[in-house]
Amino acid sequence: MARFQSSWPRSRLEWTIDKANIQAKKGLSDDLKDIQIKALQTGFEKMVECCEKAECRHKMMASFFNESDLKKCLKNCDFCRIPEKVSQQANALKTIKHFG
Repeated sequence: MARFQSSWPRSRLEWTIDKANIQAKKGLSDDLKDIQIKALQTGFEKMVECCEKAECRHKMMASFFNESDLKKCLKNCDFCRIPEKVSQQANALKTIKHFG
């Protein structure tokens, strides 16, 4: 799973979402525009949240899809392989977000 190393990729993605929002407005009723824009924004926020958490990616994905029958990750994700490094990156992102 991709990790945000600076505020640039996030701001670039936010710009892309804004552009998609403008395109979503063409040919739709106001209610459908609002629903589509909200879905794009929510999906983006969930993706960023997933990238910024220091937690097992398998567990997060299973939770997102309401899966309760969870098997062990067996170190298949970055967090379970190198939790210290992922935790450091997550903390660095919090610092960037706080001061950026």
